Amino acid sequence: MILERNHYSADKIPPHFFTDCVFEDVTDAGFAFLEKPNPDWANPTDCGDFPCTGPNQMVFDFTGNTYTGSVTPTTAFADFVMVPNDPTVGGTYPSCTERPEQQSLHCQIDNVGKLVFESLDDD
Repeated sequence: MILERNHYSADKIPPHFFTDCVFEDVTDAGFAFLEKPNPDWANPTDCGDFPCTGPNQMVFDFTGNTYTGSVTPTTAFADFVMVPNDPTVGGTYPSCTERPEQQSLHCQIDNVGKLVFESLDDD
């Protein structure tokens, strides 16, 4: 697996930017897996009454990619943004291709950003 969430990142996950990557013999299943928020995080110690939403905030921005080898991902775009396939996240963007095995959307748009509010809670 090339891309997946850090096991310890449940709250804030910064955007990631990748430029001129060469992907050799990478399949759809081996490209990425964007894990959904864990329902067990909805507890007083972690995130209160709802799961921490860090996994739904992932943004991976790719520019100038090339693909080589005998297998390539189905959506082998040179430039794209990968976001979670949650309807409230990636489901709001146009021009996206869903990758169910990755739980992601590959979107050919260039205006995805991230707005963060600090809650000033203890963690």
